[in-house]
Amino acid sequence: MDVSRRILLSGGALAGAAAVVTRGSTAADASTPTGAGHGDAPAEHPDAFLQVPPGELPQETSTFFSTVFVEHAGTYAAPGSDGDLWPTCWADDDEVYTANGDGRGFSEEPFKDVVVSRISGRPETGLHGVKLAESEQVAKVWGDPAHYNRKPTGIVCVGGVLYLAVQDLRYGDSAFDDAPNASISRSTDHGRTWTTTDRPMFTDHRFTTIFFVDFGKDSSEATRALGAHDGSYVYAYGMDWNWRTSNTGTVPDPVDLYLGRVPASSVQERDRWEFFTGTGADGRPTWSIDIRDKTAVLHDPLRRYEDPQPTKAGSLTVVSQGACSTTPSSSVTCTRRGPIPASSSTSRRPPGGPGRDITITTRV
Repeated sequence: MDVSRRILLSGGALAGAAAVVTRGSTAADASTPTGAGHGDAPAEHPDAFLQVPPGELPQETSTFFSTVFVEHAGTYAAPGSDGDLWPTCWADDDEVYTANGDGRGFSEEPFKDVVVSRISGRPETGLHGVKLAESEQVAKVWGDPAHYNRKPTGIVCVGGVLYLAVQDLRYGDSAFDDAPNASISRSTDHGRTWTTTDRPMFTDHRFTTIFFVDFGKDSSEATRALGAHDGSYVYAYGMDWNWRTSNTGTVPDPVDLYLGRVPASSVQERDRWEFFTGTGADGRPTWSIDIRDKTAVLHDPLRRYEDPQPTKAGSLTVVSQGACSTTPSSSVTCTRRGPIPASSSTSRRPPGGPGRDITITTRV
């Protein structure tokens, strides 16, 4: 499905799939032991890095909820777009803002590692995009630029301010196989100019693939969904190690999804972030400012293509980079693997908010 990565499509362009929905539970923390994944040889068993074997994790009886079908190709397209990833958000000015990796965005200008664009119009009458900023205008490369470049992973608008999460992603040898650093850039003029942090906010391959929880236009549904206190935060899901399977075993494969939050006025202040650690006796979520305390909100060691065709990557984890859309009663997170046809989705109650906990796993 290379075409689906190169053209920005309304509604997505993943291959069609039947989806099985089950009630979910919070898994135990499955962090990698200290030192693993920093040049260590990859383990023989795909889940050897987990502290808790998948079979010993808490299990709940599955409850069928529904099936879904996603078109094999996009119904609506934004003509002239070039690139991949395309995290998007709906801003206060009623426009959609997005960032692509590896492409030209909405332009005929030279290929860049990240391009920010604005998308206007409606599917019924036509979509069109405008390039706003690129590469070093948007974010820094924190690692060795001979081995890493920028990749956008998430974007959100809060109070008229855009926040864009950008990671260092390896290229060249072991391309796309580890993401050691990430930070968040800020724009107060709807994507034309950006303010970066002085140092990476997230390092050591921890929480370096970040995608924000999107609460509608300018995050206006957050308070209604979560209440005054919890709704005053910006929420983001994050992954350790890499954005998808590390095909060369450079780092452990991601099998866990984590949740962080930060006051809306302090998104670029790393010491204001706190991370989900579980639920208390009252059923409310608990949080810690120490990233080492974080607990996975989704653990899925499932793998696809155990016996791949020659020259094709196999044993692919279904947890990978994605996006999150919400309603006042529930949030829906869709994680995807880009051009590789394996994906997983989950719908979970927002922290402190109403709704049901369900997990969706798609097969392709």
